[in-house]
Amino acid sequence: MKVHHIFLISNQPTAVQKVKEILQPLQAKFTEISAVEHDQMMAQLSDLPHVVAAALVNSSEDMLEQEPELPHYAAGGFKDTTRIGGADPQMWTDVLLTNRPATLAALKNYQVQIQTMINNLENGDEAGIKAFFTASKATRAKF
Repeated sequence: MKVHHIFLISNQPTAVQKVKEILQPLQAKFTEISAVEHDQMMAQLSDLPHVVAAALVNSSEDMLEQEPELPHYAAGGFKDTTRIGGADPQMWTDVLLTNRPATLAALKNYQVQIQTMINNLENGDEAGIKAFFTASKATRAKF
């Protein structure tokens, strides 16, 4: 059975307890956090991946014009990474504008990561490139 995670954001303990009682049959895991914490987590785990997927798809546009057969060669890495790049544009516009401060912070952190890789490649820094992927592998293992 899949465990559902439900965030409870409230400063009213009675209301929180009532929600837990009502949803108890779901055998959900409840996490009580602040709205700011929730927004930061969602920016990192949902908003940012949607922007990254859309950016990856958008970055393919020029090559697609030059190579119309490009989609036929897309393998798992591209397809897996861009699946959510086809999400509803209006919904994600609304989500990002609603969670703008946290999403901006996540995007800026991501931008640092991309710039690190650009620098490594420009400098031919084999150790830096390997360290980038080593760190990624170690962090990904925690998920």
